[in-house]
Amino acid sequence: MPGLTLLKVAAVVLVVAVVAVLARRSRRLGTAVLAIGVAAGLLGGISNVATI
Repeated sequence: MPGLTLLKVAAVVLVVAVVAVLARRSRRLGTAVLAIGVAAGLLGGISNVATI
């Protein structure tokens, strides 16, 4: 279980870094990537709760 948690934290750090780089070049694109990431995270969380 700790390995999965570390992978999730690494994925979040990667997404934050990508958004930070994109936000400097194109604020709209950075916001779009962030919104898609949040939506995917919510969907994943809902599916995790549904399987319990």
